[in-house]
Amino acid sequence: MCAGQVGAAACAILVGPDAPLRFERERVTHIVDRWDFYKPIGWPTMAPIVDGPGSIDVYFSCMDACQRQITQRVGYANNVEDHDYLVYHLGSGPKFVKHCFERTVANAYHDSQEGKKKGRRSLVVSASQQDHTFDAKVAPSLVLASRIGPMHTVSTYTAFLSLVITVREALLGKQILAFSYGSGAASTIWRIRVDALPTVTWDKHAQLDGRRKHRALAVEAAIRVMAPKGTTPPLKTAAAKSS
Repeated sequence: MCAGQVGAAACAILVGPDAPLRFERERVTHIVDRWDFYKPIGWPTMAPIVDGPGSIDVYFSCMDACQRQITQRVGYANNVEDHDYLVYHLGSGPKFVKHCFERTVANAYHDSQEGKKKGRRSLVVSASQQDHTFDAKVAPSLVLASRIGPMHTVSTYTAFLSLVITVREALLGKQILAFSYGSGAASTIWRIRVDALPTVTWDKHAQLDGRRKHRALAVEAAIRVMAPKGTTPPLKTAAAKSS
C-alpha cells in the first residue's frame, strides 16, 4: 500500500460577478508539446509513463515563461515584491514548491534561472531572506497539501483554500499570484485580488482528522476480511494507532 505517498482532492468553484476572489484582467498561458507524463493508447495500467527529471524541467520552463510574460504584460518590477502571496501547482509536494519559489526569486531579481534544469537559490538574495519570504508568502498555501499529499489538477485550488483558511481576515485587500500547470504541457499564471472572504468550511483540519480515522478503520476491516483462515490479524493497524 502507498497511501502515504499520494493524495486526492476535488473542488467546486462558483464563477460570477461581484465575487469575493476577483480575477485581475491580465493573465498568461504557455503551452508546449512534451512527452513527460502520458499514457499511450491501450496502456494496460492506471499508472502513466513519467519522465521524472524531464517533467521537472518542463515545469520550470513553463513557469519561467509565464513569469517573464506576466511581468512584461502588467509592467511589474518584481513578481515577488509586488504580490502579497504566491501560489503554485504542487508537483511532488511542498518541498518541490520551495524549489519553485527559489527559482521565482532568482528570476525576479534578474539572477536568471532560465535554461537551467534545476531550481536553485538566487545569488542576489540571501538564503535567510528567501526563507523568511517563503514562510510569509508561500507556506500558508501548503498547510493542507502537507496533510493530503501530492495532487494533480486540483492542487493549485487546494493551495488557495489553504491560504484562505490559514490567513483568514488578514487576506482582505491582498493580491495573489498563482501558477497552475499540467504535464504535456500547459500552464497559466494569473492574479487574484481578495475583496472579501469566500464561503468555505473553515475547519478543514477537523474534516481531515475525521476522514483519517474513518480510513484507518476501513483498512483494519479490510485486513480482517483478507486474513487467511486460522490466522489472527493485528487488532490495530499503524494508521489506526496514529489516529
